Amino acid sequence: MSNSVLCPPNKHLLSDGVIRELEQLSRDIATSSWPEQQQDRPQRSSHFPMQLSTNRHSFPARTPDTVSLEGKRARFEQPECLDMELEESDRINHRKKIRAIGTTEQQAKILELLKLGRDSERKRRRDNQRRYRKKQQDVIDGLEVSSERLRDEIHQLQQRRSYVSTNGSVWDVAIHYFRVCHLSLCLGERQLSSLESSQLSYLLHFMQTTMAADVVYNADHGTKAILSNWSILQWFDWVMIEVEGLERNGRETLVARTTTRVTICFLTVERGTMTPLANKLLNKRFVLRGSTRFEWDSRRSCVTNVASQSDFLTPMLQPWNW
Repeated sequence: MSNSVLCPPNKHLLSDGVIRELEQLSRDIATSSWPEQQQDRPQRSSHFPMQLSTNRHSFPARTPDTVSLEGKRARFEQPECLDMELEESDRINHRKKIRAIGTTEQQAKILELLKLGRDSERKRRRDNQRRYRKKQQDVIDGLEVSSERLRDEIHQLQQRRSYVSTNGSVWDVAIHYFRVCHLSLCLGERQLSSLESSQLSYLLHFMQTTMAADVVYNADHGTKAILSNWSILQWFDWVMIEVEGLERNGRETLVARTTTRVTICFLTVERGTMTPLANKLLNKRFVLRGSTRFEWDSRRSCVTNVASQSDFLTPMLQPWNW
């Protein structure tokens, strides 16, 4: 092989003989076609020499040798075109990748913002749920405290009730006595004295079934004496009688410790002389400690003696330090 930089593989196509043959062939073709061109074309003035020179340099007709030469040259130039197309395709792909990378970064930022928004919304909901649960827990705690207080009160009332017998003894009479007394305080003095209304009928029924006909009440006799004492309590305002305890004093005697709260009103002092002392006592509330003693007759199953007393003097003297 004699191929080198100075001796290319197609040097036989570029030899002097081949080139001379091509030049001679192009001259013959130009000479043979010149008269025909002169006849077909109109006569032109000699003022246009450049046109003739241009015709002389017109491209020769393509022959099999020139076609093969151009084909070989095209084959040698084709890799360069392919390289250019590949470079252009690479540039386009590179721009697409850059554009895709930019789009991916924007999407990543958008996704990050959306995630931050979702996290913030979740945190806000958790805070709201936490506050709502705290409010519910506070309500539950308050209800539990109230329930515990009510349970304590119920337990105390049950303890008080446990002292009362349910076999129709003096215990039952004592408890019903204070219930009826409270009922009489709800009635007006006129109703109590005229013995009208269904509530008063219940009161009288209790007296007749639990008290002896000649029952002794303090220094008087009969159920009318008890009703008369209760009517005196109507002279005060906001009267409240509370039983602190029941104690058995002997076999047939029961003593109830009581606390009575009364308020001096205008009706209280109206029945007497309006003295300066009475004016000072007006609208004053007093707490009276006292007791009520019941004597029971087991043979007749009724109460024969009721003695009620309250210390009114001690709380009245306290404001003046007497």
